[in-house]
Amino acid sequence: MLDRDGVARLDRMTPTLAKLLYFGIVFVVLQSLMSLLELSDFVDFDATEPAFLPLTVSAIYFVSFALLLITVILFARWILQSARNLVTAEVDGFTYTPASCVWWYFVPVACLFMPFYAMRQIWNGSHGNDGLEIDAGHNLLSVWWAAWIISSILGNVSLQLQMSGDTPAMGNAATFLFFLSSAVDLVTYPAAIRLVNAINAAQQQTLG
Repeated sequence: MLDRDGVARLDRMTPTLAKLLYFGIVFVVLQSLMSLLELSDFVDFDATEPAFLPLTVSAIYFVSFALLLITVILFARWILQSARNLVTAEVDGFTYTPASCVWWYFVPVACLFMPFYAMRQIWNGSHGNDGLEIDAGHNLLSVWWAAWIISSILGNVSLQLQMSGDTPAMGNAATFLFFLSSAVDLVTYPAAIRLVNAINAAQQQTLG
């Protein structure tokens, strides 16, 4: 049974999600440049003079965090809808519930691989690869997930150093790791854009 309304909803959600990811790239570039400037001692973002500098930095990080939060929420809804379409269509071999495709991201240890397995089935099921082919690999999926994991680990370590660091060396290490995390996100975001567009296009063709 096909849910054409669900497929249409996915088609409406995808351009908005892609735009949010494009905006994310802009802020990742800004954060990378700020980290480089700070590491090179070209700019001291903690300085009180000029007065606008720390306010500008805070505003960039606040908007970036808000954008990330909105993107994560919409991405979760997009995953739910894309998986729900496959479940409704009774795609052979699709073994995940729509909810599990999202909550695996929040399960310790399992979050390192289960979301990837679920997205792999979403990709294959959307492209008409069911049955024994439902778990077949794809280069785009591997690049997206590897970049996501590396960026997340670097970002978490950077945050821990930033929160616990009480020496300039630890502060510099935190900034450097944050820069690396942002640099890797320049792979994560474009890969995610290609991913959601490709899955949506495939579902419009196979399920629409």
